[in-house]
This record gives sequence, C-alpha cells and structure tokens, in this order.
Amino acid sequence: MKADSLTPKSALGFGLLPPLGIIGYFLIMRAFGLIHHMELRYFNGVILLIGVLASMRHRAFNQPHFSYLEGFGQGVITGVVATLLFSGFISVYLRIDKAFLEYIQANAMFGSYLNSQTVFGVLVGEGFASTVCISFISMQYFKRYIVRLDN
Repeated sequence: MKADSLTPKSALGFGLLPPLGIIGYFLIMRAFGLIHHMELRYFNGVILLIGVLASMRHRAFNQPHFSYLEGFGQGVITGVVATLLFSGFISVYLRIDKAFLEYIQANAMFGSYLNSQTVFGVLVGEGFASTVCISFISMQYFKRYIVRLDN
C-alpha cells in the first residue's frame, strides 16, 4: 500500500468544500436573523454528509483498487478537515460577535462554562463523531465498488 493512499490529496481537497457550505449557511442564517435558532444547526450535518459522500464517491470511481479502510479514511479525512476549518471559523467569529457568545452562554446547557475555545472543542467533538458515523454508514454503500484482489 502506497503512503499517498493513506492520506489522499482528494480528501484534503474535498475537505475544503463542506466548511464553505456550512459557513455560507451560517452567514445566510445571520443575515436573516435566524442565527439564534440552534436547531437549524442540524442542517450542518446534511452539508457535511454531502461533502463526505462526494469525496468517497470520487475515491470509489477514480481509484480502481481501494480497500474498505482506504474508503473509510477518505471520508474521515474529509470530515476532519471540514470540522477543523468550520470550528476555527466559529471560534474566530465568537471573538468578534460577543453578543452571540453571550446569547449562547445564557441559553445553552452548561453555558456558563462556554467561551470561544470551549465552543471550538465542542464543535470539533461533534464534527468528529458525525464524521466517523457518516463515513462508516457511507462505506456500507461504497464497499460494493471495492475490487477484491483475492479472486
């Protein structure tokens, strides 16, 4: 197995797309005054799902031989890159928009413990967990494209 198959460049490239979509969605929500509706955050998962699926689909159809773990890794790397970029954006945003951070502190569970760094950590944890779940579930579909080398 080549070293570049463990860290595919396409996963890193595809990892840039979901945060652009999520950040755009966040800014649209802010423009329409919907930023305080925390339940709308669940759509971030849909955007992440689309990005991870696109990355895994690219891997499945453009690499003639790949293993289950390589496909799973493709999805995980894509999601980790996306999660870190979006979490970094929110961390910086909360340092700029103090009123939104105060709103989160007042309304979130354990809000008194939240600051821009802890929000970053929470988002990273949520994103990593979502990424692993999305990648695992998606590989159940994409594993049919794995060419078995033992035949």
